[in-house]
Amino acid sequence: MEMLAVGTTSTMNRKQKTDSDSSAELTVDRKDKIDQALIRFFICCGIPFSTVGHPYFIDFVQSLCFAYGPPKRTTLSTTFLNHETAIILNKIKEELKYEKNLTLGNLFNYCISN
Repeated sequence: MEMLAVGTTSTMNRKQKTDSDSSAELTVDRKDKIDQALIRFFICCGIPFSTVGHPYFIDFVQSLCFAYGPPKRTTLSTTFLNHETAIILNKIKEELKYEKNLTLGNLFNYCISN
């Protein structure tokens, strides 16, 4: 019985800590990181952008972090998508900057393998 009581108290303390953390205000940096993770999730998993407007998705996100409001579909599919595309293109350019003797076939294989 004592072990059960200790486990329950520990669980309650963790839950209270999580609940208080999720209602705290978001910093701009934290919000940007969440937005970047969100756009990567949508792109890499093939999730339709319209999902961000669904009440169940909004409820899910707010249950994780009440202070965070997901962006609108149009913002996700334009601003965030363009920003993430620019980041990826810059990474590709940086990696290709140090490559030598590339042909179109090598470039194609390089892009597919990375």
